[in-house]
Amino acid sequence: MPASFHVALLAKYLTGNAMQIFKTIVTNGTTILPIDTISYGDGLWLVPHWIATGDGLGLMPDRIIRIDVLSLRKLEPPQPWEYHLLDCVPNSVLDGPLAVNDASQFVVIDRPKHIIRNLLH
Repeated sequence: MPASFHVALLAKYLTGNAMQIFKTIVTNGTTILPIDTISYGDGLWLVPHWIATGDGLGLMPDRIIRIDVLSLRKLEPPQPWEYHLLDCVPNSVLDGPLAVNDASQFVVIDRPKHIIRNLLH
């Protein structure tokens, strides 16, 4: 199947109510931060910041950071978060610009346009 078919299916899956947003507790070395987390492809990804889409009807990640390949612990209720990332994530990874020495340790995708969080639902 063509790649565009898979992108269309992924976009449909990740748009609107189909997208589940979890919370992950992350540290940047000095601060503990609750950060939105989404399931994307076959992994879990942090979404440190959402930005408005061009039409203003949705939000898209400014950057996503893969975390299921790091030291991640699933938390059980009554915790208010679903995951705890045991690895420290530097500010350059969370907020950019991405430092060269951090780029080799993390999988980062900037502005993935096919992930949309619908604001109307």
